Amino acid sequence: MAGRRPNQVDKLVGRNIRIYRLAKNLSQTELGDSLSLTFQQIQKYEKGVNRVGSGRLLQIAGVLGVHITTLFEGTEGGEKSAANSALNLIADARALRLAQAFSAIRAPEIRHSLVEFVEQVARGEKTL
Repeated sequence: MAGRRPNQVDKLVGRNIRIYRLAKNLSQTELGDSLSLTFQQIQKYEKGVNRVGSGRLLQIAGVLGVHITTLFEGTEGGEKSAANSALNLIADARALRLAQAFSAIRAPEIRHSLVEFVEQVARGEKTL
């Protein structure tokens, strides 16, 4: 029975489900409703607590509008490279919103200024 426990790939798939759900501005409840699941089940998938079966994974990919292989991003490099993936960063809803807002800025000088500002804040420097 130990072979049926969630592993690192299950956790990465769950993380990717969360990322693409957030990108579509869907709540766990909304995704669950579209699949006839509870938000708690979606939460368990996203945290990697429960494994996602292949049929369910195909349904989730359909609702999220992505190819099923997209939900396996980060798995081919193994555990170490996946842990350092930029996808881990945007699994946080606020970080995803920040990245989306940043990508909407077209002026290179504003983008550059924002990056410098955020780097200063991260270093704890006074910026204002």
